[in-house]
Amino acid sequence: MKTIKTLSYQDLLSEQVEHLEEDGISKRIAKHPAWGSWEHKTLELPHFSINAYQADLNSPLQLHFEDPTMSSRMNICAAVEGKTTAYSKLYALSLPLDSRKYHHVFLKDNCFDFYVNPHFTNIHIQIDLAYYQELLCESNPWMNTLKNSLGKGGNVLTENAFLSTAMIEILRDLLQNPLTGQFKKLYAEAKLLELTALQLAQLSTAGQAHQTSSKSKDKDVFHAIREYLAAHFAEDLSLQQLSRHFGINEFKLKKGFKENFQSTVFDYIYERRMEQAFQLLTEQNLLVHEVSSKVGYKNSNHFATAFKKRFGKSPSAL
Repeated sequence: MKTIKTLSYQDLLSEQVEHLEEDGISKRIAKHPAWGSWEHKTLELPHFSINAYQADLNSPLQLHFEDPTMSSRMNICAAVEGKTTAYSKLYALSLPLDSRKYHHVFLKDNCFDFYVNPHFTNIHIQIDLAYYQELLCESNPWMNTLKNSLGKGGNVLTENAFLSTAMIEILRDLLQNPLTGQFKKLYAEAKLLELTALQLAQLSTAGQAHQTSSKSKDKDVFHAIREYLAAHFAEDLSLQQLSRHFGINEFKLKKGFKENFQSTVFDYIYERRMEQAFQLLTEQNLLVHEVSSKVGYKNSNHFATAFKKRFGKSPSAL
């Protein structure tokens, strides 16, 4: 992508600025023949801050943006039209934002580089973190998890969530607020609460569906692990090997297997070995050392001890 040299956002706004104040809205328009025009509107409310950006650029632009409030507020970054990309050096994180999509973000980073396309309309809504947490319903599992994560200072990031038609209409209403004076702020706050409700409902539904899907996928994985153990119980297996084979960590393997089958991995292996040993001894009349080897024991004495523990008699007594 062709860009001119990186500009700090403050440098950009210093270029031939027209600055207007009306009904609590700060409006700044910057123009330069090298890169085009940029409009920035700001409205501050008791719990919200709205920043609306509209650009008509000659070519893509790269900006360095610093905002000390980013790491203390929930951020909703919405692209009404056009595309942008934000980059956090602190987290080495690239966040492309497509048209009619939004990011739901809480990161402990106040500095970002932005790569912006020539024509876009972007709205950045910031919500005081304590106020936002009060809006989260603890009876909703997804919102309760989000509230706990924010309370512990954890980062939150949902990328490129879909802006519904209703959300787009609210954002346009915010840009074209028809009222004046205190009514303008009341109207904006009502619209922001409506937008937050729609956003939380959307993310909550998607989050719960994802959790259900994840649980279903996990269940499939653990059933596959059990089938693998049933076929390979006589081999010298380890948790590390199983974890690598199925792409999950050892803690999740042990915990998930026990939750799904009320048995540890090695208890399950032991049961399969003993069942097979009993069958071989009673149906095929094999010697104890032969059975011991077939079910995965290198030492026939260890096998005999394990067999007696399981069935109450030694394998030679059958």
